[in-house]
Amino acid sequence: MKIEFMLFASLLSLVSSLVAIIYLSMEMLSDVSGLKTSSEKYVHLSQLLSELEGRDSGQMELSAEDSELCILSIDDEKPEVRIAAASALGVLESRNAVNPLLKKLEETPRKDSSVELQKQIIVALGKIGYNKALSAILSLLESLYPDIRKYAAEALGKLGDKRAVDPLPGMLKEKNPELRITAVYALGTLKAPQAISPLISMLDDDNPWVRKCAAEALGKSGDKKAIEVLVNKLNDIDPEVRKIAAGALGILSEYQDFR
Repeated sequence: MKIEFMLFASLLSLVSSLVAIIYLSMEMLSDVSGLKTSSEKYVHLSQLLSELEGRDSGQMELSAEDSELCILSIDDEKPEVRIAAASALGVLESRNAVNPLLKKLEETPRKDSSVELQKQIIVALGKIGYNKALSAILSLLESLYPDIRKYAAEALGKLGDKRAVDPLPGMLKEKNPELRITAVYALGTLKAPQAISPLISMLDDDNPWVRKCAAEALGKSGDKKAIEVLVNKLNDIDPEVRKIAAGALGILSEYQDFR
């Protein structure tokens, strides 16, 4: 009887502990999801975002409650809350946020008209740098919105996956020079052999800023095919392009072995 009583007491204690844990968990989740209004969430997320942006990357940590709040708020009814949540998740750079962000990105064109939300999700995925997001971001290079295409190209450069080299040159034909510059930067960041020819072609772009970016990217490539074309750019009509080309040639000369 004594042993049975002790076992019963232990079991009762265990059940009580589990009930307490469940109760506390429900309290915590209700704080971050059920009881806060959208306005309260927005104020809280804005404060979190301000705190996160003021920290060094190695100090970016959130409590479990705040992390849960950010993820749950991706689906809030108010667009400003969704945008703030996506932005906070990007600053946090947590891989736990990848799946919720991708899910929201997939449904956004159908259920969310906020281009700003798409932009923040793309930026967040680029910061997190998880290649699981690659195919979703690649598809956005075909977006009807120039800003979305721009942010997608930037994110692809940050992801650093060389599978982006083939689709990115399509953006080099954009009428907007800012989009062409973004694509040049992304291709230069990827540092893939197959990116050299598209970058060389941009040395003849009619916009001097595009030519400067292409020259800079080629200088960092370490590829000997860039030498001759950069030498030709020493006679460019724009003095800044000539200056960048000369600097790029100097960087190339520092490579001991050209590819």
